[in-house]
Amino acid sequence: MKQSESIGRNVVDNFETALRRYYKHKTKDMKGYIMAFSFGKGAREEAARAKKEGINITLVTVQDILDKKFSVLTSSESEGTVKKKGRRKSGTTISQPHLFQKKQK
Repeated sequence: MKQSESIGRNVVDNFETALRRYYKHKTKDMKGYIMAFSFGKGAREEAARAKKEGINITLVTVQDILDKKFSVLTSSESEGTVKKKGRRKSGTTISQPHLFQKKQK
């Protein structure tokens, strides 16, 4: 993890490459999460482009977590599922998507 503001296209592109490497021989859907304080236009566009190629990169802002749109779970609380809600903007890279869960209403 690293603390970042205004994440750009290059961060999402590098993360996409890491996901491709990680999922190289796996049949699961390729998905990952990037957390940040904010995301630039290029980051949002790159995440949308990757989605067209079957790689689901969700951009999560710290504000999303504070607004309780996402929660960070301990691995003992997690069942390996990730649920999402609403629109996201900003970033720190998260490589363990099972630690996130959408808050239920």
